[in-house]
Amino acid sequence: MKIEEIEHISFEFIEQNFNVTFADLPEDLFKIWHITTPIDTYLQEDFQNQYEFRIFQYALTKYENEKHTHIPKKKIPDIFKIFQLMLSIPSLRTKKYPDKTAFRVFDFQLYLDLL
Repeated sequence: MKIEEIEHISFEFIEQNFNVTFADLPEDLFKIWHITTPIDTYLQEDFQNQYEFRIFQYALTKYENEKHTHIPKKKIPDIFKIFQLMLSIPSLRTKKYPDKTAFRVFDFQLYLDLL
């Protein structure tokens, strides 16, 4: 699949499923969004032009717009690290939590609280 298609599918999913939980994240999107290289290596390169980061940035911008907030640029790489960490926790993806307490993929306030 071409990068443009990956981004289109991802952006569309984000728009239509912004409150999705980790357990409800489709496997194909998980495989697209989750990076397999060590995060520090990924962030040393031109990460802002990598599709995984652009997809994350799209969701983060949507979050900022919906919550009428602004996240400082210097915090964004750290939030991305937490996002990647959350994607890598198998129990978040396999265990169904009650809807009220389920972890939401795009709950960036949770990520900020973890910093």
